[in-house]
Amino acid sequence: MKRKLVKKITQNYNEFIDNFSQRIKIEFPNIYIENGFGKLETNHSERNLSLSYKSQNTRFEDFSFGIIFNPHKNGICIHNFLVNQLLQGKGIGTIVMKIIKNISIECNIPTYLIPIPTTDYGISDEKLRGFYHSFGYKRESTSVYWKYSPSEISLNKQYRMVG
Repeated sequence: MKRKLVKKITQNYNEFIDNFSQRIKIEFPNIYIENGFGKLETNHSERNLSLSYKSQNTRFEDFSFGIIFNPHKNGICIHNFLVNQLLQGKGIGTIVMKIIKNISIECNIPTYLIPIPTTDYGISDEKLRGFYHSFGYKRESTSVYWKYSPSEISLNKQYRMVG
């Protein structure tokens, strides 16, 4: 059972990262991509798809933003998503979050994050939570994680109140 879970997590993670890599390079062609084992070539066919999910993380970095993804037992975890202070308010965070949300919907892979305000960047807790909430993220009641679940969104759309 554990082997099946690891395989599913790794497949979901690889599918998500491959999709994100392809789409983010359209918006940010000079992006630097690195996993736990070093820099990845821009041609992702070089990527080792058999990496263990426990040691795997992937970092995307550009002058304008940086983000790290890690596998989560139920989806993908987003860490350290920061937009360059000089470029905040110009839609870069929105572009990145729209890409993440679209991949999450298309692949039916939930994404998780923990909104942590950064005083160095002048982002308040309220503003940060509002930003993530605008993309459909909701705090899980028994966890510090906020979750975006495409399957929950589609179920809510399916069962609308008629009145």
